[in-house]
Amino acid sequence: MLKTCKSLSLSAAWRDRRPKDMHPKLLAAVRLHLAVLHAAIDEQDLKQAFADRLSPLYDPSVPFPAKAPAESPAEALEDAGTDHRGTRLPCGWRVELGYGWRLEFVFKDGQAWGVSLESGEPLR
Repeated sequence: MLKTCKSLSLSAAWRDRRPKDMHPKLLAAVRLHLAVLHAAIDEQDLKQAFADRLSPLYDPSVPFPAKAPAESPAEALEDAGTDHRGTRLPCGWRVELGYGWRLEFVFKDGQAWGVSLESGEPLR
């Protein structure tokens, strides 16, 4: 369920109004993605609906994952070549809309909080 939006134009788009600062093609994509967010019950629904356009957001102030230190030198060698990014818990989610735009939000207990529309180059 969609709970909060960070901008008035995004909230207006969700309420079936046309913001003046939003192109009609972008507006259609935003409404479609907001409807999916509103219908999603859990993170599995998001992953199924958005597929490879969904990516987790990580807190940049936490440089390392919350993992116990290696007990032995052998474990340290095994861990040296692995990507630990997947072991950290995401602080939010990003969905690529296209046209150089993306939605960023926090999904907790079946509710999307703080949905924001961000512009810029798509992050791959």
